[in-house]
Amino acid sequence: MAVLRSAYLRTGILCALAFLGVWMSGPGAKAAPYAALVMDARSGEVFHSRSADRRQHPASLTKMMTLYLAFEAIRDKKISLNQKVRISRHAARQVPSKIGLRAGRRYTIRDLIRATAVKSANDAAVALGEAIAGSDRTLAAQMTPRARHLGMPRTTFAN
Repeated sequence: MAVLRSAYLRTGILCALAFLGVWMSGPGAKAAPYAALVMDARSGEVFHSRSADRRQHPASLTKMMTLYLAFEAIRDKKISLNQKVRISRHAARQVPSKIGLRAGRRYTIRDLIRATAVKSANDAAVALGEAIAGSDRTLAAQMTPRARHLGMPRTTFAN
């Protein structure tokens, strides 16, 4: 169990580091060019904070929340890392960034987590969401109250 927990911790840390920077582009973008918050989840001690309370519009936050809910579902034994997931047409048709998952093929939750965390793959994230909640729409509906519980009162997820 300690090995599994440390694997979750390592993956969580890697995900946090991978998504620390948020760059906005395009007309009307009002978000800070960089935002970060690194804290001890147990004690709440903040190690680093920069523009942490500014309104941001990062697409990767959705993937981070998908991963967070996936780790909770694994912890609660609703899904398992070695569980195979059939890729839906909807997941396979996602726009880039993606890894090119094919509809009808099966991949493990472990591989979908890795592709979502490392490649920021939309197809893998949607397939993971479908495995967790049945659909990405249902997962989005679960994300907003979870974000509120985590202290993100102005964060809303919608499909």
